[in-house]
Amino acid sequence: EESWRTFEQRGAACRLRGDAAGCARAYYEAARCDRFLRSQREHYSSYLFTLHYLSGISAEELARQHFVYRQLYRDELATNEVPAGTVDGGEKGDASETIASETVVPIVRHDERRLRIGFLAPDFLESSAARFYEALLGLPQDAFEVFAYSLSDEADDFTQRVQSMVAHYRVLSPYDIESSEQVIAEDGLDALVDLGGHTAGGATLMLLAHHPARIIIEAVGWFDTTGLPTVDYLLTDGVM
Repeated sequence: EESWRTFEQRGAACRLRGDAAGCARAYYEAARCDRFLRSQREHYSSYLFTLHYLSGISAEELARQHFVYRQLYRDELATNEVPAGTVDGGEKGDASETIASETVVPIVRHDERRLRIGFLAPDFLESSAARFYEALLGLPQDAFEVFAYSLSDEADDFTQRVQSMVAHYRVLSPYDIESSEQVIAEDGLDALVDLGGHTAGGATLMLLAHHPARIIIEAVGWFDTTGLPTVDYLLTDGVM
């Protein structure tokens, strides 16, 4: 019953060796064998990340493997959708099956207040991704009230720059998943932008299961579908 630990260690070893196929297999098995839901989600996120290093995998297969991820939120997602696949190797569905998001409430701009936009990240430390999303954080303060949510209390010069750019900077590391999601929900965001996706074990995605903002957008930190139906949009471009 503890075999998932062996697979987790094997995945880490394969990653250090540059063995993408071995790494993907190991993390998949770790997700399948793990007894704890949170770490099962982490292993599967690591598996999805690694799939992008495999040559020859089709876009359709890549999408289908991402759609399996929502199985790990079946208790949170009150939905009657037929799943596209199962983590435990059960029957797989059609790769072309789409995920139906919840009905989106349109954003209505009221003259009496600014739009409330939140950005959620594993951390706000200097990185290649940070150089891209920094421009998004600098929204005009007369039209937007910007929130930044970090899952880490680590800080560097870039963190200090982010803190000076936004109206509210919240560190969520002292809270569990449910409490963190509640903190976000209580801020009454018009839109929440997730900058993590399946990086860092999908830590940010776990805060999106109950749709804590009117609209949820995936951007910059992840490069394709998350597979989680509570994410409404992907901010992307023609190249990506």
